[in-house]
Amino acid sequence: MSKEYSDIFVGIDLIGVIAPEEESKAFAENYKSFFGLTDDQVSDSPVVHHPNSTYYGKPEVPGPGVHTIAFTGMNPPFECQSPIDGNSSWNDYLNKYGKGIHHIRFNVRSHEDAVAYLAERGINMIHSGDSVRGGGVKFAFYDSIDKLGFMIETINLAEFE
Repeated sequence: MSKEYSDIFVGIDLIGVIAPEEESKAFAENYKSFFGLTDDQVSDSPVVHHPNSTYYGKPEVPGPGVHTIAFTGMNPPFECQSPIDGNSSWNDYLNKYGKGIHHIRFNVRSHEDAVAYLAERGINMIHSGDSVRGGGVKFAFYDSIDKLGFMIETINLAEFE
């Protein structure tokens, strides 16, 4: 028997924007000013290549590079990501649509159940990998723009609560 949405999805966890690397700092300053955020509510991470990354089911080594600036003073949190290299939904989106809202991230109780639930509805995974949080936490991006108007990201934080 198939699981229902409420059996798998806990809720919206984060909203993500994509911008070219050369524009990410200006976007960050605009977000800080517009939303009234302080410096301690903004985290500018170094470029990350997520381990165990896949792109359309095939290994992507060392994993696509992404620069992330996170804004934790908002509910839900917000992030601006800039693809650096490799194959990813980040590069795909930026090349096709340009800068803008890339994804809504959902916390899920099971990575595998989320993949299956979305695939049953014709929404397939584009890329995935191990989160920098470690401990078995995984993220995945799904090709949901045509069906939902935005890309879905899942992260299985609830699996470890």
